[in-house]
Amino acid sequence: MKQQTKNGLWAAALVAIIGTMVALAGNDTHAEQEQTVMQYCEGVAVFAAEEARGVPLKNRTGHRDWDDDINVEEQCPGMKPAAPALDEYAPAQYAMPEGSTDNQLVQF
Repeated sequence: MKQQTKNGLWAAALVAIIGTMVALAGNDTHAEQEQTVMQYCEGVAVFAAEEARGVPLKNRTGHRDWDDDINVEEQCPGMKPAAPALDEYAPAQYAMPEGSTDNQLVQF
């Protein structure tokens, strides 16, 4: 086999290996983006929780919502506004047998 042919085969093999590596590396992009968004959401949630508890600003471990590319209400689980409170006739609101008075408290 001529040297030129050997070099051509080596070049083709190298191109195939590099192409395969690029294709495999491209598959991780979505998972990495998802992980980055979740880490951002965690920081925002921690900051909001510590703010609600009254932790001083210099002692908080999270961060503010500074990234305009991430819609926190849409992309972060648990950061959506709470549902409205239960009305007074909701069956899950009271955990006491029927016929008992309303001033009875049940603790679990």
